[in-house]
Amino acid sequence: MDYFRVFGGKRKFQVMMVIAAFYTALSLAYSLIGFLYYQPGSHYHEYEFTKLAIEIGGHYLFGFIAALPLMDLDIALLTGALAILIDIDHVLSAVGYSVSGRPDHSVLYLIVSTSFILYLGTKLRLSNELLAKLLFVGPITLLAHLSYDVFTAGGTTFQILIPFSYQEFFFSDWTWIVFESGAIVLALTGLILSRSFSRKAKKSTSHASTPVVQPFSK
Repeated sequence: MDYFRVFGGKRKFQVMMVIAAFYTALSLAYSLIGFLYYQPGSHYHEYEFTKLAIEIGGHYLFGFIAALPLMDLDIALLTGALAILIDIDHVLSAVGYSVSGRPDHSVLYLIVSTSFILYLGTKLRLSNELLAKLLFVGPITLLAHLSYDVFTAGGTTFQILIPFSYQEFFFSDWTWIVFESGAIVLALTGLILSRSFSRKAKKSTSHASTPVVQPFSK
């Protein structure tokens, strides 16, 4: 029995695992930007077992649900995982360094991570249809992650302009709905774009396979 069939095939599942692994490394590397700004460590409590389990489950659920409109189980599972992995930027703060604890929660990281995912996808020679979906994974991940953070905190702040500005921007308790809804809308946009590429690919294949009829000549 092919257990990978439910995930769209073994190779596709492996591709998602590779993206997740490289995203983890990128998140950890990018979190070093936190050393540019002094801020007392403040994430120790998140690593107590009970709270950690809730944190992981909640972020995964929000990320997974937001990506479901892409109609791709692999990517939904990937997005759920990335919604957890984005919190790797808390590690330096949690182990005692006085650094900014959320550089991966910024607009610039969104741009960097999205570019990185597309670059990796291109190197892996993924189809345009799949790349169109992956284009939205970064934005969906960030919005879903912020949504859960706001939801659990009842309103919280993010330094979304790091490293250009370390100003804290406050988001009210109700904005979790805006973030999650925005993520879902992006997923739907990704689906539409992917299907557009799929139609073009099928049309191109159809034209290429159509035999050329020579005009009748005497």
